[in-house]
Amino acid sequence: MKYSTCLFVLLALLWSKKLYAYDIAVENADGVTIYYNYTNNSTELAVTYGASDYRTSNSYKGNIVIPEEVTFMNRTRKVTSIGERAFFRCNSLTSITIGNRVKSIGESAFEGCSGLTSVTIGNSVTSIGAEAFMKCTGLTSITIPNSVTSIEAGAFAHCYGLISIIIPNSVTSIGYSSFFRCNSLTSITIPNSVTNIEERTFYECNSLTSITIPNSVTSIGDYAFQNCSGLTSITIPNSVKSIGHNAFDGIDLQIVVSEIENPFEISGKSSDYYSTFSKNTFNNATLYVPKGTIDKYKATNGWKDFVYIEENKGTEPDPIITKRTIHVPKAGTLSNYISQEEKYQIEELTLTGEINGDDFGFLREMARQNNMTGSPFGDKTEGRLKNLDISGTKIVSGGTYMIEDRYAIFDMMSLDFCLESDDEIPAYLFDGCAILETIKVPDNLKSIGFHAFDGTTWYNNQPDGMVYLGKVLYKYKGDMPENAKITIKDGTLGIAGLAFENCKNMIAISIPNSVVRIGVFISRSETYMISNCGAFYGCSGLTSITIPNNVTTIGYGAFSGCTSLTTVTIPNSVTGIGGHAFDGVDFHTVISLLVNPFDLEFEIFSKNTLFNATLYVPKGSIDKYKSTEGWKDFLFIEEGLPTEIRDVVGNKTTENRRYTINGEIITTPQKGINIIKMSDGTTKKVLIK
Repeated sequence: MKYSTCLFVLLALLWSKKLYAYDIAVENADGVTIYYNYTNNSTELAVTYGASDYRTSNSYKGNIVIPEEVTFMNRTRKVTSIGERAFFRCNSLTSITIGNRVKSIGESAFEGCSGLTSVTIGNSVTSIGAEAFMKCTGLTSITIPNSVTSIEAGAFAHCYGLISIIIPNSVTSIGYSSFFRCNSLTSITIPNSVTNIEERTFYECNSLTSITIPNSVTSIGDYAFQNCSGLTSITIPNSVKSIGHNAFDGIDLQIVVSEIENPFEISGKSSDYYSTFSKNTFNNATLYVPKGTIDKYKATNGWKDFVYIEENKGTEPDPIITKRTIHVPKAGTLSNYISQEEKYQIEELTLTGEINGDDFGFLREMARQNNMTGSPFGDKTEGRLKNLDISGTKIVSGGTYMIEDRYAIFDMMSLDFCLESDDEIPAYLFDGCAILETIKVPDNLKSIGFHAFDGTTWYNNQPDGMVYLGKVLYKYKGDMPENAKITIKDGTLGIAGLAFENCKNMIAISIPNSVVRIGVFISRSETYMISNCGAFYGCSGLTSITIPNNVTTIGYGAFSGCTSLTTVTIPNSVTGIGGHAFDGVDFHTVISLLVNPFDLEFEIFSKNTLFNATLYVPKGSIDKYKSTEGWKDFLFIEEGLPTEIRDVVGNKTTENRRYTINGEIITTPQKGINIIKMSDGTTKKVLIK
C-alpha cells in the first residue's frame, strides 16, 4: 500500500510538470512555427523555445519574423517580449525581424546564434537583456532603435564579426562587458545620454581606432577600454569624476587629452597590475591638460606619472588619425561613426557598406572643402583626408550635398545637388580638394559627374590623354591632336560628364559595348540650363556617333554643341535621356529603336531638329510616339528605317547595282542622288548626305 501511494505521488508530480517549455505553438503565414508562453495574466505572449530544455531546443532556423500579434483558438494576443534563451544556440537561424509590439528582449535570447547575420529590432523595444546577442559571431552590424533605453551586461559580448553599431540618444545605460571582445568593431558612438561606462564595456575591442567619450559621462569603470590596442589617442571630458583601474591599460596611447579641471587620483604605473594607463603610455604619451592646471596634475597620484605633461594653450594642432576603417550599414549615416573632432583629423579612410549624397557631402568636408548650409561657399575646412578608399561600398541614390559653382555653369553662387542614381559619383564632389592624393572606387561604378575630381592632387598627377577612374572614363586631359580618332578601352562602364569638353579636334570616337552610361543625371529644385556639362559638350568636329546597344543612360547635355552631327540612332536599351542631351545639334535624321517610348525631359532636341528632321520609329509604334511627351513634338515621324540602312536590318530585297544620277556604275555610296537597282527588279532613288 505504501509503495502504491508513493507511485501515485510520483506520477502526479510528473503529470503536473510541463513536458515542453511553451504554452502554445502557432504557425506563421510563411509556414514557420513559433512557440509562445502566456504573460501578463495571460493577456500577452512571449516568444520561447520549443522543447523542455533550452540547451537542446535549437527550434528555429532560417529567416524568422516575430509577428505583432497572434490568434490562437479565436483569441488574439499581442507579442510583447522575447523570452530568456528563446533562440539559444539556434545556429541555423540566419535572420530575425522583431515585431513592433515587442518591448523587451530577454536574457541570452539569441546567445550563440552563430549563423545570425541580420537583425531588425522593432521600434517598441526598450531593453536588450543581458547576453542577449552574446557570441552571435556572424553579425557585422546592428542598428538599435531610439526606443531602447538600456543595454544590459554582455549584450553583444564575443560578437567577433561585429564591425559597427549605432546606439541612439535614448540609451541611458550600457551594462558591463556589453561589447567585451568585439574585436572587429571599428567604430561606435556613445550617446550623450550615457553617464557611466561600466567595467569591461569595450574590453579588447582591438580594432577600435577612435572613441569619443561624451561630456555626459561621469565614470569610466575598471578595464573599460583595456587592450583596445588600435587606439592612439583619447580625450577625457571634464564631466568625468572617476576612472577605474586598468581602464586604458594594454594600449600604447600617443596622446591623452584631459579636460578635467580638478584632477582626481588614478592608479599610477607603480600600482603593479592595476595601473589606469599602460607603462608605455605613462612613459611616452603627451598628456595635455587645461591651461593653468599643470601643477595640479603634477601633484596628483597617477597623473603625475606621465613623463610628458603640457598645458593645452589652444594652439596645439589636433591629433592626427593616420588611418581609419569604417563600415556604414545604412546610407546617409557616416556622420554617426566619425565625430566632429575626428572629422578633421583623419588622413586615410576606408569605407565599406552603403553611402549616398549625404555621406559624400561629409567626405567633401573631410577633404578640406566646406559643405555646410549657411557657410560661405568655397571656404576651406581643416580636413586632412588624403587617401580615400570607397571600393568596398555600394553607392545608392539619395541624399544631398552643397557646392560652390565656381565655373558659373549655372549662373548661381551655390548648388544643392541630389544624388540621382546608384553607382554614381556626383558632380563637383571633390572639386578643388587639392589635398586628396588617392581615390579607390567600386568596380561597378558607372558614372562620374563633371568636375568631380578637378583640382585634386590625384587628377593633377595623371598623365595627358584619357584619364580613367575605375571603369569610368573621367576626362581627356591636355590638348588633343588635330583630326583625332579616339578609342575608349573595352570594359569601360561609363563616360563622365565633360569627359571630352570642347574637344573640337576629335572627328571620330569608338565606344565599346560595355558602356552603359554617357554622362550623368542631376536634379535641382528649380529649372536650370545644363547643356554645357555633357560628356561630349562642344565636340564640334565629331561627324558621327554610334551609341552602343547596352547604353541605358544618355546624360544631361551629353552631345550638346556637337554641331557636325547629322544623324543619331538611339538603341532600345536606353531608359533615360537627360535634358539638353542634343541641344544645339540640327539633325537631319533621328532613328529611335525604342519599342516603348518614354517621356522626354525639356529641350532634348533643338527646334530645328524637331521641325525639320525625320524621326524613324519601329513599325507599329508610331501612335505611341505621337502621344508621348517630347517625341510628339517631331513634325515628321515615319515607321521603319531610312531607305539607305533598311537592308542592313533584314529587309528581304538586296541591292544589285548602284548608279550615279548620270548613269555611271558605282560600287560604294556617293554623296548626292544614288540610283539603286534592287534584287526584286525595282529601282529607287536615295539621297546620300
